[in-house]
Amino acid sequence: MRKFGKIALTVCASMFFAGTAMAQDLQQATELYNNGATSLAASDNERALNYFKQALDMAGQLGDEGFEIANDSKLIIPKIYVQIAKEAAAAKDYAKAIENIDLARTTGTEYGVAEVASDLAELEPQVYMMQGNDLINAQDWANAAAAYEKVISLNNEDGTAYLRLGMAYSKMNDEAKAVDAFGKAAEFGQKVAAEKQLGNMYLLKANSLYKSKNFAEALPAAQSAVKYAPKNATACKLLGVIGLGAKDYDQAIAGFEGYLSASPNAKDKNAMMYQLATAWEAKGDNAKACGYYKQIMSDPKFAEYAKHKVNNELKCN
Repeated sequence: MRKFGKIALTVCASMFFAGTAMAQDLQQATELYNNGATSLAASDNERALNYFKQALDMAGQLGDEGFEIANDSKLIIPKIYVQIAKEAAAAKDYAKAIENIDLARTTGTEYGVAEVASDLAELEPQVYMMQGNDLINAQDWANAAAAYEKVISLNNEDGTAYLRLGMAYSKMNDEAKAVDAFGKAAEFGQKVAAEKQLGNMYLLKANSLYKSKNFAEALPAAQSAVKYAPKNATACKLLGVIGLGAKDYDQAIAGFEGYLSASPNAKDKNAMMYQLATAWEAKGDNAKACGYYKQIMSDPKFAEYAKHKVNNELKCN
């Protein structure tokens, strides 16, 4: 009997000490949780996260006793990751922002915090858009394109992302991808801006080809520039010049007439009318050629030649 009594006493003592230890662990978990709440109130998200993770780890080992603290910690942790991601993005630390977005998504799913998904649906494309904008400003075209592609993977109707993706591909001289991206931008609300960018892209291409005297390829590029930017006087003038060089007088006339329409008071207005006169004459339409020659007969630069054409060669009425 004495032996049994000793065993019973030992068991009671073990239960007492176990209960005391559990109470101490619960108290410590509570203290960690409260420290986390204090840090969170002070906007010290990194420290708060560390406290809540410790509280969760300790409370999770206490079973039912620690359920409330563990559960509350689970509700808070994914949201803190979201806040840290926002702070990192604002500081342009995009790698850290993206890392914490991933952690927020993982813990949100694991802990059943459904509202985190809607927070991330708004935040994540914003972070990649910000990153893309910084990269495109730094002329890092390839990485900018990758960032905008990520935005589009999250929202395939983001017209601004398509527009800037097109700009990046344009700078990389990837015309096919640029055209596709600008087309999508136009489809999703960025038509005016997309067409302006397409006009600029083809204008630069046409000018480069013209400088190398590659009229065969410069002409369609110039036509595309005017197609997307019909009121761009520079594009119209370039089409006229290239059209003359390619002996495509219809395109030359379209270009020069477009230039005068877009810039009726241009300083070189008479020079453009001279070019139009020669283009119409080359086409065999003397009446229209005469019309332009007559308009520049008072210009000292062109007077002698224009008068000769009007009075002697074309014998204009």
